[in-house]
Amino acid sequence: MTPEQIELVKSSWKQVLPIADTAADLFYDRLFEVAPGVRGLFADDMAGQKKALLAMLGRVVASLDNLESIVPHVQDLGVRHVGYGAEPAHYAVVGETLLWTLEKGLGDEWNDELKNAWATAYGVLSSTMIDAANAKITADADSESKHAEKTAVQTMTAEPAVKKTKKRTKRTEPEAKKRSVAVGSKSETAEQASGPHRQLVVFDLDAEQFGLDIAAVREIIRLQEITAVPRAPEFIEGVINLRGKIIPVMCLRKRFDMDIVERDDDFRIVVVDVNGTELGIVVDAVSEVSRIPESSIEPPSGVISRDNSGYLTGIAKTGQAMIMLLDIGSLLTVPEAESVRAASTHLDEAA
Repeated sequence: MTPEQIELVKSSWKQVLPIADTAADLFYDRLFEVAPGVRGLFADDMAGQKKALLAMLGRVVASLDNLESIVPHVQDLGVRHVGYGAEPAHYAVVGETLLWTLEKGLGDEWNDELKNAWATAYGVLSSTMIDAANAKITADADSESKHAEKTAVQTMTAEPAVKKTKKRTKRTEPEAKKRSVAVGSKSETAEQASGPHRQLVVFDLDAEQFGLDIAAVREIIRLQEITAVPRAPEFIEGVINLRGKIIPVMCLRKRFDMDIVERDDDFRIVVVDVNGTELGIVVDAVSEVSRIPESSIEPPSGVISRDNSGYLTGIAKTGQAMIMLLDIGSLLTVPEAESVRAASTHLDEAA
């Protein structure tokens, strides 16, 4: 974070403190509204949880000048949240809800600069927690794998016991093979968890999963009214007014020549930067923020053949699933970007 961003976060937090209890109420009410599935992760009595949230935020804000001092504490939080049932996807929803709460609490004081500062601070917090959680999961898998391998070796070398239970060994041989396969899978998972990773915002589109580099994502918001603009490309639905800023919105299904479906509450607008133009893209749902090993990413040409493969930079294989990595820069050609900017500017001036 820059010194300017740190100062913005600290000064705005001082303004939130007088209404801290109300802000905590707003935060959890909103969180359970947009992500009802996470309610079960919390106790029925939320009073203690709200105090813990405010205490954690206060500690992080106070330590922004020396983030290294709280890294162990934040890592411990990440590990503990694994036990609570937290998943990587939850961090994106919590971040979105936090920014929404701050906007409501600060009112006219809220602006893009302040939002970016808080988003950066939360990004540092959440990525540290996710890294610690992933390290914990990997360590547990590795430990379990070593234990299983040790048990297998002991069983194989226990020759007298094998002779006494020869028939029993034969009956359980398929199970032993299954265990051997499981051990291999866990070892492979531990191996993949090491090395360079890429952090992606993963979203759904027509029963497929796509990934966006998290650095390109400015914001994730719920669907809102979209105003049509004249002379815009067909796949540009129109524009939205996002806190006084006019943002063009693209229908990604139209861009990819997919069927148009009725939209529900899961649909989101992901605001990204495309060649200097802020653009909202409509997606079916945002599923998670995921860390993908670079070793699992392959060129699209070697994995998939499709009309819109030109919009992809690679394919990430995760188990049985594939995440198609979207090339943000390819969504708009230079003439299209100029057309969109001109239409948005015209509408902004008219407003």
